[in-house]
Amino acid sequence: MFDFGKTRAIIQQIQRARSPLAICNTLVSFTGNYGLHAVCAGTLPAKGSTPGDQVGHLVLSSWPAEWIDRYVSCNYIFHDPIVNHARQSGSAILWRDILKAQKGSCKTSKLLSEAREFRLVDGIAMSFTTLEGLQIVMSFAGEQVELSPSDLDVVSFVSSYAIGHALSTAGG
Repeated sequence: MFDFGKTRAIIQQIQRARSPLAICNTLVSFTGNYGLHAVCAGTLPAKGSTPGDQVGHLVLSSWPAEWIDRYVSCNYIFHDPIVNHARQSGSAILWRDILKAQKGSCKTSKLLSEAREFRLVDGIAMSFTTLEGLQIVMSFAGEQVELSPSDLDVVSFVSSYAIGHALSTAGG
């Protein structure tokens, strides 16, 4: 018989979280062991959506409010190589691995430089598809991220549960 004590413990912590902020805090407490100190997740807005519409797509966020405001007002979501990769592949992947394969534009370089101002230097990204067919992109960030391939799988597993809980508590 397997002992799923650690798995049950994190699931119970997420279940006890009664708000998006509490879910974020639980996730960041868990992912802090990997150097990840912030999380953001949301459904993908349609191309050309206005900044006001984009904010309404957030499901979870512990990113600095000033960064969210700048990211949205500059329409960075449509130039973000991390979001673009997550749109195409749901698998958890390190930001650095995405960025190595990219030929960045000036807008992308500006985005990454500005993110660093908020300690969002490296991280992981993944996506999940809801039963309604909506894609949710989730990204964790930190300054010195250390994850093995199996750690990526663990964070992805915990993240999928957290997104499910966030959606169930949203009541929408």
